[in-house]
Amino acid sequence: MWRDDRRLGWVTIGFGLLTFIAYWVIHAAWAVGVRLLGQAIRAPEMLSGTLSRAGGIVLAVGASAVAARIVWGGDPQRLGSMTHRGWLCDLRSLGLTTYRGWLGDAVYGTVLTAAAMMVLFTIYVRGGWLVITAWRWQTAPFGQWCAMLWISFLTSLQAALGEEAMFRGYLLNGLTKAWGPARGIVATSVMFALPLFLVAITGPSLLLGWAYLRAGSLWLPVGIHFAWNFVQNGLLNLPGRTGPNVFGAQARLAGAPWLVGTSYGVEVGLLSLIPLGIVAPGVYIWLRYRGR
Repeated sequence: MWRDDRRLGWVTIGFGLLTFIAYWVIHAAWAVGVRLLGQAIRAPEMLSGTLSRAGGIVLAVGASAVAARIVWGGDPQRLGSMTHRGWLCDLRSLGLTTYRGWLGDAVYGTVLTAAAMMVLFTIYVRGGWLVITAWRWQTAPFGQWCAMLWISFLTSLQAALGEEAMFRGYLLNGLTKAWGPARGIVATSVMFALPLFLVAITGPSLLLGWAYLRAGSLWLPVGIHFAWNFVQNGLLNLPGRTGPNVFGAQARLAGAPWLVGTSYGVEVGLLSLIPLGIVAPGVYIWLRYRGR
């Protein structure tokens, strides 16, 4: 569709920005509508939260597929092999294809990243940088704790599937085709960090982009991204937050922000290099083992 690859890169970025803005506007309206409807019919809070987050997943993946259709026009030159036409083809073009071992990729990325976060958690606790006051399953009623666990799971899944579809499946895929893998990964990582004005999160973004290009699909980076959020925030609470998404440790940070991070996350601290240093070689070994 676009004969000038440089133009394709800028068109991919521009349309991706419009898609990102449209997604957040529609998702915000959806979330508010679901909440108001739930209050009107006195539906359980967990039901409203489930519908809101499930809608966010569908919207993010769908918006990315629509962007791919408009910008690439069903162009078969992408990471995987395109053997179908239509909207299924667009999902495949994002890397959301099924193949022998796709579930293994997702599970491995999840387990590997969870183990890396457990290592970091142990270092924080032993170093006195994270003070555990209690565990939520000890202080909250069982039903309330189950609701926290479920909402935390869905929130992490929404971030993993939605952001990976947008930033890796659509944006990185298009920029790799236009500018090559190295420039594509760097540009995508910078844009991933720009909305939060945090240079530190370019590290995880580089890791996710590299895993996506090496694996040839989104399932491995989705597993990594999911566990990075779910285990760090919901279970181990390494940022020391309070809120309904924390179903595990009730904790507070006691270390220097430059070292251990802040309430935003461990990514802004120097010790975030530890899980990155565990996950990256783990991904390399896994992909060599499975031969993709």
